[in-house]
Amino acid sequence: MSNGPTLSQWQELYVAAIELRHLAPWQWKHDDALFAVEGPDTAEIGYSSIMGALGEFHGLAVFPGEAGWRSFQLLRDDDGSYQAEEQRMFDQCVLIALRVVAM
Repeated sequence: MSNGPTLSQWQELYVAAIELRHLAPWQWKHDDALFAVEGPDTAEIGYSSIMGALGEFHGLAVFPGEAGWRSFQLLRDDDGSYQAEEQRMFDQCVLIALRVVAM
């Protein structure tokens, strides 16, 4: 027996993604505006960010729990050094739904 998502859960996710696309929050919300959502089953906080104000891609990032919060802080406080880049790549705790719109 699998512990993965059910077909019904995948369907709910796709419906939510389509609704997000229709809402187009990247048109009125900046990438650096973080908001929190609480998981309905776990009560875990997800720190969320809308992406795509520049029009190259549209998406939603959710940084789950304390590890997600720390991961977001690393991204926000990046000083551009190689060490920070390497640490950011391996320490990131995030779920991203993304759609590329321009290349």
